Order: sequence, then C-alpha cells, then structure tokens
Amino acid sequence: MIVAAVLCIVVVAFQRWGATPPPASDEPASAGTPTLPGAGRDPVHGGVDGPHTAGVTGSVHAREDGRPIRGAVVCAVATDERLPTRQREVPRCTHTDAHGAFRIDGLPPGAHRIVASAPTFLPAARPPSDDAPALVLAPDAVLEDVDLALDGGGVEVRGVVEDAAGGPIEGAWVSVRGGFGPSVTVTSDAQGEFVAWVPPGSGSASATADGYASGRDNGLVPGHRFVVRLLPASV
Repeated sequence: MIVAAVLCIVVVAFQRWGATPPPASDEPASAGTPTLPGAGRDPVHGGVDGPHTAGVTGSVHAREDGRPIRGAVVCAVATDERLPTRQREVPRCTHTDAHGAFRIDGLPPGAHRIVASAPTFLPAARPPSDDAPALVLAPDAVLEDVDLALDGGGVEVRGVVEDAAGGPIEGAWVSVRGGFGPSVTVTSDAQGEFVAWVPPGSGSASATADGYASGRDNGLVPGHRFVVRLLPASV
C-alpha cells in the first residue's frame, strides 16, 4: 500500500510539472530601471540559431566600493562587419543576478562589444572604446570573466518612440548616448516610452523598429525629453 501511494504521488507530480521544474518568474523592474531590450518579444534578443554559436560570462560591480550591481542591463553588441546588418543592429541582452553576474548565449561568433548600464551609474563597455581591440568570440566557446566596473554619475534620460501620427511604437530598439562613453540600448514599452542612464551632456536617441525607417532626436541631458518619430520603411 505504501509503495503504491508513493508511486501515485510521483506520477501526479510528473504530470503536473513535466520532466523539468517550473521556471522561476521574473522580478518586476523598479522605477527608473532601463527596460531589458527585447523583453516580451523574441526570446533570442538578436541572437542566432545554429550549432556554432558563442557565449560570454562576467559580472558588473560598482567601482567605488566593489559591490555587485543587481539588475544591470548587459548587452552584447556585434561589431564584426562580416555579419548581417540585422545582427549588428540588434544586440542580445540580459540582466545581472543578485551577485552581479551575467551570461549571454546564442551569439554569432566574431567581434563584439559588451556594454553594461544601471540606474544612477555611468555605462561602461569592454572594449572601452572603438579604437581598442574588440572581444572576439570563438564558435562553440564561451568567453569568461568579462567584468565591468561602473562609476557613479549617470543621469536619467526618458523619451518616447512614435509613428508619423503620434501613436506609440512598442518594442522599438533605442540606442541612447550621453555626453561621452558608450551608447546604451533599451526598448520602448507599450506606451512607446523608454528610460536609460547615461553621462550628462549633449545626447542623442536613435530608434529602429520592424517596418519603419530609423529615426533620431538630439538634446542636452538631463532635461531633454526625447521624441523619436519613425516613418514607414520604403517598400
């Protein structure tokens, strides 16, 4: 009888959960937190399918005291000119965990730049500039220990992506740049709104979305609210 009861419990549990445990739910982003690029859309986030992809792991911490930064947005931006334009325009991104660690898989092999950003911090990148040697990802391999230290002093930038009639465009990829340093990639929400943290100074926001030509707006940050209007792409 006892054995039969145990078997029944095992069968019920298997039918309920399947061969793997249920996935953990995502934590809601706090106010002022950049939207994870691609969130709620294609889970690949600009990655590629196939047997010969690459990956990268690392961590994000505050330079001042070394504490890990939880919830930072980390994006792998393909810079290899041999890759298709779409793979270079659309990065693959993730959030850091409670220990500031991240892992990004499904990347096309080749040259990449890793960019991290978080509320109140200045964004940082590896390599730090376009002139420095790029990080080259090998096929079927994971590049480890790509660590990024963020300095304080970032300012919040907000804006909206609209169509020609002023309607919101959800899921647009927005590249936001401040007075210096690397650009930060975020996406627009259901209201077309986006938020990012960048250095103060002369800034810009460039957006692209499926079915639209790219658009851009410029202004001083903080203070300027970016309005990026996209026109339908020519057929």
